[in-house]
Amino acid sequence: MTMSTAHQEALEQILTRAAVDLDFRKALLVDPRKAILDGLGVRIPASFRVKFIERGKDVDALIVLPDLQRQDDELDDCDLESVAGGSDPPPPDPSTW
Repeated sequence: MTMSTAHQEALEQILTRAAVDLDFRKALLVDPRKAILDGLGVRIPASFRVKFIERGKDVDALIVLPDLQRQDDELDDCDLESVAGGSDPPPPDPSTW
């Protein structure tokens, strides 16, 4: 999924603030939707799952593995939903993620 420029800018704001605001950082770890809404006024749709994690002091690099590619060329339910329907989604509301 490619992020729009607005989403990239919002993520940069979130990460910049999380680097200096301990309370905001803790809130992101506990309830990211609420933290982002309260802190930046941006609503993340319930259908968009997000999780923030911290790198432990005993870890030099934290790496997220890529999605596992199915070997049987079959689409999973999530992929099927993303291509089903035959119409473009409505334009994004700038006050939501």
